[in-house]
Amino acid sequence: MAELIQPHLDEDLADGFSISRKNGRLVMTRTFFAINLTGATPPERLAQALLLHAGTGAAEHTGANLPDDGDEVEINDKTLSANDFAVSPWGAADAEIRVTYTEDLRDQDFAGYGPTIKEVGATVEEEETDFDYANLQLPLDQRTRIKVRYDPDASPPSGSSTEKKAQDARVRRWRGRPVIIFTREQSHDPEDLAADYVSMINSAVWRGYAAGTVLCISILGRNAGDGKWVTTYQFAVDKHGFKQYARWIDPETGLPPSLLTFMIGHQNGITEVTVQGEANFAGLNLPA
Repeated sequence: MAELIQPHLDEDLADGFSISRKNGRLVMTRTFFAINLTGATPPERLAQALLLHAGTGAAEHTGANLPDDGDEVEINDKTLSANDFAVSPWGAADAEIRVTYTEDLRDQDFAGYGPTIKEVGATVEEEETDFDYANLQLPLDQRTRIKVRYDPDASPPSGSSTEKKAQDARVRRWRGRPVIIFTREQSHDPEDLAADYVSMINSAVWRGYAAGTVLCISILGRNAGDGKWVTTYQFAVDKHGFKQYARWIDPETGLPPSLLTFMIGHQNGITEVTVQGEANFAGLNLPA
């Protein structure tokens, strides 16, 4: 009677082993080759290959053993866990198995947060303004509005006291908004953070930005069922602040009145309005 050829497992230690760093974490891969698989169909043979590991209920085989889910290795005082097993055909009755180990950040020293990845970008949007760039850098009570002057008796307008007409004006401008994005792993559900911080501006200096100049755009958490939340925080920055300006409009002309600097300072005809709530962003425990 011919001897039954059992499945056999070999590890590729030459080309199938690598270590890298991804998003601040060590990642190690190991490659195995399973031969003489006996499953009746290709899917059954691939599933059989993933069972060639040590432990209770392991499939009968010869050669090496696959690690179990969660098996750990120590590399330079870092703990890596086997958490991804990918198998693909490698011949009619053979398969290649790639095992990925990832640095475990939730060990005994895990304080609730993993490494934080920071991204910085910018968006540009168009808006109307009553003030030129130099005046936008000043507090509202020190700004002088844009004016257009016209003297029908002088060409070009004289710029003197003989000017007959002057009007306040609004112009379009492009406003840049830097966007700061943080992504990190954390052990707690960010749902409560989203309710408390999204759409809020910073109530105190945060990361060097003055109060009222950073807006929390979104907080998005993703969980794979392992208690670890990959959470992304997005913020927009505007050094002029996120307040809006309401203008008085003459009902007869449909135009705003001409305003002198002292009138602007006393918010007569123009009012600075706080439209976003405030929150202390220090409570997010993001890097300073």
